Amino acid sequence: MAARPATGFDLGPLGWVKTEIDHSLGQARENLEKVAAAPGDRAPVKYILTHLHQATGALAMVGLGAATRYNEELERLVSSIETCDSGEIGTRVPAAKRAIALLSAYLDSLMAGEPDRPMSLLPAYLALNRARGATDATEGDLFHPDLSTELAAPAHPAAPVDGAVLAKALQHQRAQYQQGLLKVLRGGNAAEAYRQLQAAVAAIESLQEATPNRPFWRAATAFFDALALDGLALDVGAKPILAKVDQQVKQLIEGSAKVPERLFRDLLLQVGRSRPVSPRIAELKEAYRLDDILAAPPSSLGEAPDEAISALVRELRELTAQQKDTWLKYTSGNRAALEPFGKQALALADRAALLPRRDLQQVFVRLADVAPMLKSRAIPPSESQALEVATALLFIESALDNYFRLGSDFERQSRTVSDRLRSAMAGESVPPMDTIEGGILDEMTRRAQERLLVFQVGQEVQVNLQGIEQALDAFFRDAAKREELKGLPAQFAQVQGALMIMELEAAAGLNAAVSARVQQFAEGTLDGTGEAAEMVAEGLSALGLYITAIQQGAARPADVLQPALVRFGLAQTPERVAEEALRRTGTVSPLDLDVQKQKVQALYEDWKEAPGAEVKEMLERAVDGLKRDAVVLADAEVARQSEEALAALHQAADATQTGVFQAIQELAPEKPAETPPAQVVQLVDAPGAEIDRELLEIFLEEATDVAATISEHLATSRHAPHDRESLTTIRRGFHTLKGSGRMVGLTELGEVAWQCEQVMNKWLKDEKPATPGLLDFVELARKSFSGWIESLKAGADTPIDGAEIARCAEHLKSGEAAVAVAPLAPMPEEPSAPAAPVQPEPVATPAALTFESLDLQPAVAPPPAVEPPPQPAEPAELDFAHFEAGAPEAGERAAEPIEEVEPDVVVGTVSLSPALFSIYVGEADLHAATLDREMSAIELDPMHPVSHEFMRAAHTLTSSSRTTGFNVLADVAHALEKWLADAIDYPPEFTPDRIAATRRAVDGVIAMVRSIAGRALPLGRDDLVDDLRHLREGLQESRRTGEGTHLRMPGLRRDAVASPPEIPAAAPVPVIERVPEPAPPELAPPELAPPEPAPPEPAPPEPAPPEPAPPEP
Repeated sequence: MAARPATGFDLGPLGWVKTEIDHSLGQARENLEKVAAAPGDRAPVKYILTHLHQATGALAMVGLGAATRYNEELERLVSSIETCDSGEIGTRVPAAKRAIALLSAYLDSLMAGEPDRPMSLLPAYLALNRARGATDATEGDLFHPDLSTELAAPAHPAAPVDGAVLAKALQHQRAQYQQGLLKVLRGGNAAEAYRQLQAAVAAIESLQEATPNRPFWRAATAFFDALALDGLALDVGAKPILAKVDQQVKQLIEGSAKVPERLFRDLLLQVGRSRPVSPRIAELKEAYRLDDILAAPPSSLGEAPDEAISALVRELRELTAQQKDTWLKYTSGNRAALEPFGKQALALADRAALLPRRDLQQVFVRLADVAPMLKSRAIPPSESQALEVATALLFIESALDNYFRLGSDFERQSRTVSDRLRSAMAGESVPPMDTIEGGILDEMTRRAQERLLVFQVGQEVQVNLQGIEQALDAFFRDAAKREELKGLPAQFAQVQGALMIMELEAAAGLNAAVSARVQQFAEGTLDGTGEAAEMVAEGLSALGLYITAIQQGAARPADVLQPALVRFGLAQTPERVAEEALRRTGTVSPLDLDVQKQKVQALYEDWKEAPGAEVKEMLERAVDGLKRDAVVLADAEVARQSEEALAALHQAADATQTGVFQAIQELAPEKPAETPPAQVVQLVDAPGAEIDRELLEIFLEEATDVAATISEHLATSRHAPHDRESLTTIRRGFHTLKGSGRMVGLTELGEVAWQCEQVMNKWLKDEKPATPGLLDFVELARKSFSGWIESLKAGADTPIDGAEIARCAEHLKSGEAAVAVAPLAPMPEEPSAPAAPVQPEPVATPAALTFESLDLQPAVAPPPAVEPPPQPAEPAELDFAHFEAGAPEAGERAAEPIEEVEPDVVVGTVSLSPALFSIYVGEADLHAATLDREMSAIELDPMHPVSHEFMRAAHTLTSSSRTTGFNVLADVAHALEKWLADAIDYPPEFTPDRIAATRRAVDGVIAMVRSIAGRALPLGRDDLVDDLRHLREGLQESRRTGEGTHLRMPGLRRDAVASPPEIPAAAPVPVIERVPEPAPPELAPPELAPPEPAPPEPAPPEPAPPEPAPPEP
């Protein structure tokens, strides 16, 4: 499979999330079948929408604009199924299933290296739109070229002109343009009118050669080239562009150079549809790949492939990727990997027997013979054998990626690969390929050789890096060992040579920079402490992780290297790269208005906190920029509000004046705290007796099947302890029970399943065979879950007591043998004896009253102020009534009216009763104290593991804050909770950067709690959420590649108690540079690490609790 197709589309990010997308689409497909089977039951629609939304987010993240828009339309169709008549189910469900199958085929074609042809989705996209009774879908919705593409500089750039001359020239050209436009409106000589329009726009383009918007005006000129030279007809889709270009010239005269992104895309769409009748058109077609993007779909994508075969191919592809990694481990010296390789080969051959292609089946069968032959000889494979096995695996991988597009010569190629593999394993000379085979098999052999070479050279690099690390570690601990550094230049030189052989130029540059710094250590011109030592440690760690990622074929190995490159000044920060890309495009989208509004709100808050002329001037510039962008997008309402806000700012002396406050709130209101729907609150916090019965029935049906599957594979594992596939299936079963249980509100059951999943994860990660202790543990869990499921089916009150399972899980995860216990009855009558309770620190709590003990509905926020209806824009200077209106840029749904409730305690937009507010603040203070205490423990000793108490405090604070409506706090606490849960699952190396980022998040949460306690609604902290997300992404990469080096800086542990690491102060609320995608109501609470076994909390006493203390005034 090619790493990058000829079109230049980077498959790395897509490969990273492809498995998740396939899983989400598969789950959506299964639930659609349930709806089709029982049209009266619409409960599965909730699950379908959840999975589709996950796929939409992943597609947007990797930059597939057409697929993202396609999946959004699919979401709309599925959403309509929830309320449509039963008679329409028969048409809407099949339409959704066909759409999913075609999207899967489209993504598979990209992964196979095919060009990105988004228009292959157009027929299905239009059908989706019609299926829900709409007619607003257009071809342009799926047209998403890369607008950041840079055009070649003009051969003879025009001399710059001053502002006055430019304005006069633009006014003259607009007059010429409008004369041509009038001729079109009045039905005059079309050819003459088009020539006049083209001449005017070409002149404007020449005046914009030195601006970021030159590509836009180049596209506009090419569009009129197409009209004037008869390369394109003026149809319904092209007519609205004429009026929009005139308005763009007007805004350019008024000083606004930005252009609407949709207009730019529409111009390029028309240019792409045109014949290449001018050099401009040909240039743009090549630069923006317009012919590829607009190419007719290949016949293979015209209709959905057989879904059963597609699912089997996806399964085989995933298993083959695992087998390929196992073979590389074996050939790199891990002889124990031969056993799982043989098991994987047998499983693959068995599954491949279901494929209709006998030629491909034969290659799978040959691979299944490899492990037995190597075992019988008890010697490592020869170089020829290793190469032929690797080539066969790459051949299978390519065949599965292109399964529905295999050529007529595939049978001959399969036979050649099979024969060569058989000969190599038999010790015979490998038959040469004839000239017909050339091409694909030669390329695969070359790639297999490269892969093996990368492993061998990578191992040499890792050995040298380890030697360098050991010498530096000794020096960092004892500066008297400086002499030992003088031998390191030779090892750095060997690393440099290996990196150059592999053509890893960025890594070679980093290695050279680290070597130069170490040379300064050796010469004594630099001490091995502080920033210099940390930079060297980070550089070596990055190199080690990078080489490991290259060896394992990671999708984006360069990401591991980037932070170190930035720190050594060898690369720009991602933010700087993004800023430069934005400057190059100069386009404006409706999303940019939201970004600008948040920037205005943030600057206004800064002005209130620190009054000053400089901050006020920044605020005025931001409002003026927002006004200009609104004018570009023809948003008359925002433009009017901006003008009023500017007028109020010019007259205001301080931020608290009523007129300024009202104007800013109308233009850029604070994001209101979203009151979670009652159903979401119920799913998150409801006790077991209050669970949604419809969701519960779906869960119980699925859980019964899962328990049966676990039982089946448990029996297999008892007979074949080395069967990794059976252990994987058992782990997947517990994972399903965990997610589904939490989704329906069975939190305790989900926690127990999580414990079981963690045990299986550790076993699979360590690649150990199943032991009797593990199998007894699985049997204990299976019986318990089966009993709970049956009790829930009977409608009984079902306490979930997983104490025994948790105890055994801890033994197994810590490497101890599970304590033998008699199998528990499915529903034990009495709970297991609790562990000795840990005495908590004495803290002040509301007497006998806790937040979780109350059955509360979230307080309803006061209704937002009703904005006046948008005023019509000023009439255009020309009558464009003859032109059909284009599709709107974006729409906003009107907020639904909220029933007003007289508040007792009001914090921003949140209103709570005094009792609830007091309870919430009291418990929030406790959780904040826990966060601070646990964070301090890690700061004192970075080797201190993240405790469940740390994570649990963040989780409870998330839940209570979300329920009461303090979403800004819940967002940060939830991000912190997810980071801590990952850190428990896979303990990270707490570097100074990780400690500092975690401390900033903890401090941010504490500051928000104090702000709410003072009855002031804190601002959102998207910067902290982003920091925590980056920590999780880094840990995910470490999980794949290993944590890299473990150098210990002087004082990291030895001096930590005396001088804790210095943590930067929490930064002020930054100017927000992006708008987070609004999250839909979560049906499933976040995945949590369960708490350590502890005694259950005592039930509250029967008498009514005393009244809580009134809140502070």
